[in-house]
Amino acid sequence: LGEYESQLATLKLQEEILNSLDRKVKQGRGLETLTLAGIGIEDESLAALIDDLRQTILKKKELLKEYTSAYPEVRKLASRVDQLRRIIMQSVNNLYKSVREREKFLEEQMEKFRHELSSLSEDQRNFLALQRRFASNEKFYTYLMEKKTETEIRKASTVSANRIVDMALYPGKP
Repeated sequence: LGEYESQLATLKLQEEILNSLDRKVKQGRGLETLTLAGIGIEDESLAALIDDLRQTILKKKELLKEYTSAYPEVRKLASRVDQLRRIIMQSVNNLYKSVREREKFLEEQMEKFRHELSSLSEDQRNFLALQRRFASNEKFYTYLMEKKTETEIRKASTVSANRIVDMALYPGKP
């Protein structure tokens, strides 16, 4: 039962992440910085779609520096952005439905176990409930710490293209 509870907590976290991702894509702002890195969703096709969306938006922005929005290539890229947004929203909705189905299945399994546990004495049930809660919280905490560490590693591995041209000069007297 404890394992099911920890899986359920992970699924609820993924559900919240998918809701947030869906809202961001629907709003359509800041999509060039959208990423799945370090958020716990391991869907290669969705990651590829988001990467394609980011690249398309960046190409469109580059063209808009020199051309108007009526330029054929800009219009083509704008159409591609809209298409990718629709596909991403559909993918997110499909993932959301999948997560909800897994949650429902886990809740049904947990209910079966709870029914079996009802035959135990109250002290045993309380003890098992505390053990399950502790194990679930411990696994959830470990999961979040892993994701935090992965994100910190990704952030630290990003190398800046900046370099020092000249050392700063400062006067000897104020």
